[in-house]
Amino acid sequence: MSKRIDILKKSEGNISLFGRSEGLNQDSIRRIFIIVINYLRYLITYKEYKFERKVSLLISSKDVIRILKANGIYKKRTETVKIDESEIILQSEYELLLKNAKAIYAKLLFYLLYNTGMRIGEALGLKIKGGDTNNLKESLKGDVEYKDGRWLIKIVYRDTNENYKLAKAHRNRSIYLKKSQSIEFEILLEKYLMKMKRKKNSEWLFLSSRGTELTQNTAYKYLKSCLDKANLSYRKRDLTLHSFRHTFITKEIGEGTPIVYASLYVGHKNLNTTIKKYVHLTALNISEIREKYDEFLDTEFDIDNILTID
Repeated sequence: MSKRIDILKKSEGNISLFGRSEGLNQDSIRRIFIIVINYLRYLITYKEYKFERKVSLLISSKDVIRILKANGIYKKRTETVKIDESEIILQSEYELLLKNAKAIYAKLLFYLLYNTGMRIGEALGLKIKGGDTNNLKESLKGDVEYKDGRWLIKIVYRDTNENYKLAKAHRNRSIYLKKSQSIEFEILLEKYLMKMKRKKNSEWLFLSSRGTELTQNTAYKYLKSCLDKANLSYRKRDLTLHSFRHTFITKEIGEGTPIVYASLYVGHKNLNTTIKKYVHLTALNISEIREKYDEFLDTEFDIDNILTID
């Protein structure tokens, strides 16, 4: 697949990122491929951009389907790709990642992704106000605040956040961390905010070590560095930042969180998506699940309400 995309890399520098497909599942590759094709069509239609013959032929929808089919990626939109065990982060691997993440922003980012199931674009879209490290619970406001005896993370879509624009869905929701996670989160957050005092003043929660707004590309590169140091060569495939989300959902369902809540918690529009993608990785009996949640299947949810899960 990446060899096919190389044709596009030579034609437009802005889309060179899509040449790297390692670690992505077929559903993600298909979506990225379609995004690239739509972008090229936009350049031709609205910017009157001229491409070489090979790229022009590729852009026709007939050729797109043929290439996707040839690579085993094309499928109907109604199909749901099951998550493979190799996409789940083991507890021992997570601990190794934290150990090898020397940058405090990476430790905090990995912690939040692992314990909330947020998409990376959603995490990079968090904004904060205040943040006196001597009294975090009272002073920190914005998308991260202490409320009702626990930490609340608010995911809000904003046009000003380029990272969030890349996220698969734009659904506002709120996530409470468990009370048992408060101390560890506060320690990481306090260390991070103290470090960032010497950096550029910004409303975004996540800044790079240089004090600039953290980008997905920088976060991915740092994760890759941590993976290399952790020496996880035994894995069938590399972990990605999205693996944290897969791990969270699987872990929540396996630990007994009702599937309907787990689905709402991570922003799935359809409960069927959660069941088809993740239940096979747990010890739950599918007949019992359908007995409990059959009325929710094929239902679209309003997920603006705050969910509390212990």
